[in-house]
Amino acid sequence: MKSNNLYRIIEENKSLMAIKEIEFSTFNFKERYDIQEWVESYPAILGEELLIISKENSFFGSTRERPDLVAIDKNGNIVVVELKRDDSGRNLEWQAIKYASYLSRFTFNDIVNMTEKYFSKYKDEMSPEYIKQMFQEFIDEDNLSDINQKQRIILVSHRFAKEVTSAVNWLINEYDIDIKCVQLIPFYDKDKQSYYIQSTTILPVPGIEDLLISAAQKPFKGDGLGSGKKYDEISAYFEELYEQLKDELGSTLPDKKSRWAGVGNNFRYFNLWYQNNDFWDNWGLSYRMWLYDNHSEYKSNMVIRLEGNSNHLLSKGLTESALQNIKIKLKAIEEYNFKYYERNISFGIEKVITNDKQLILTAFNELVAITKPLIDAEIE
Repeated sequence: MKSNNLYRIIEENKSLMAIKEIEFSTFNFKERYDIQEWVESYPAILGEELLIISKENSFFGSTRERPDLVAIDKNGNIVVVELKRDDSGRNLEWQAIKYASYLSRFTFNDIVNMTEKYFSKYKDEMSPEYIKQMFQEFIDEDNLSDINQKQRIILVSHRFAKEVTSAVNWLINEYDIDIKCVQLIPFYDKDKQSYYIQSTTILPVPGIEDLLISAAQKPFKGDGLGSGKKYDEISAYFEELYEQLKDELGSTLPDKKSRWAGVGNNFRYFNLWYQNNDFWDNWGLSYRMWLYDNHSEYKSNMVIRLEGNSNHLLSKGLTESALQNIKIKLKAIEEYNFKYYERNISFGIEKVITNDKQLILTAFNELVAITKPLIDAEIE
């Protein structure tokens, strides 16, 4: 059996000390209660941004089989995640293929119901409307019709049987199936009494996926929610605001933005964030403008907000103490009449204002001016 070494640098004499690979089972780490929990809490360990929407749930009509984890990726694809502890066994890929085939028949509403069941059991209660909003904010295309056009598979194990890697390699090369193997290698530093995990994608060979041609996407079979025009007069209105904000904010204006106004149930939204920083992105930490057209409370109003996603920020490497400091500082902001909120894994401050262009520009200017310095102090 090939072993792997991790090396610790000893600063005093600039030497290296090998930290040897261990077995999860030897140190009593469990597949379900440890490895599964790590992946659920920090899905970025699988090498990409994922939104977990199900864990150990049976939601198929004529079988009680249960995928370990189900997620949505940034393109709106459903991702089946199957986990094994120290050895994958010989049939891991077949198990995951079955689950992916079952999920291929799920409508948009089926996926919302599955997510609602997951959050009510393991997180906090979420309404279907909030779940749809969460999906809209997470996927890159700003369009709910992109969800579940394609199914993907991620197999996770300390080591993989040759029967599995041979089958996976064949499925990738011959049939362009979107499936990958992620190896989680545990280490123990006896000197420091610390455990480490190294995550490596072994199949497909890193970089190869960028050279493969994807299969044609099938027509969406959901309920059509969120499928409005991608660029229209509302998108043009937000673009106009963004251009005017350049004059107001200059170099402090976020340099990344939505490509068009996203479509909500009764609102349109436009997100802005800073590039070249791991914590600022469309999902983790961003400024948001939501324009309501037909809403009992917000009709003809704009909501300006700064919002963060706690789980996403922690998975990107923000410390728990820095996250709490940001929340404490945001809670303390009152002089500008911004309201602090926490909704499940999201938090931030917001202000409701009349849909007047000058009022919007002034409010957004204030929001950036008071929040960017305090956040920079914690993330830089």
